[in-house]
Amino acid sequence: LAKGLLIHKKAREYVGYSADECAQMQKAANKTINPISAAVQYVLQHPAVASAVLGIRTQKQLTEAIEAQKNQVSKDDIQMLAQLLKPKKYENHR
Repeated sequence: LAKGLLIHKKAREYVGYSADECAQMQKAANKTINPISAAVQYVLQHPAVASAVLGIRTQKQLTEAIEAQKNQVSKDDIQMLAQLLKPKKYENHR
């Protein structure tokens, strides 16, 4: 969820993505059935991904993460997100 940047926080630069790119992804995620579902399912649909680690700090966030699995995000929405999110190689901790 990119520290909330993909859901509700003001867009800013994040791991190589510009603030504008983050704002575009947030706007697109909010057009889906549920932005949390979209973010989690987008990651999990990739064949190289076996699991996702969510930074859950509150009971509300835990409930939202559990509920995210109940909302099936359409393949069209996943493709829309994939077109917006350009692959980047994270280099900061290498």
